[in-house]
Amino acid sequence: MYPKVNFKNNYYENQILFFITMFNFYISLCKSTKIFPGYYLR
Repeated sequence: MYPKVNFKNNYYENQILFFITMFNFYISLCKSTKIFPGYYLR
């Protein structure tokens, strides 16, 4: 899914893990607060 760079491999992995964590937190927050009720339930 993303290019494997040996020199900055750990940096890209940390950025992707951080992005996935924040994205999952944002989805759970939107679902709990019903900000976008129909967007994630298509």
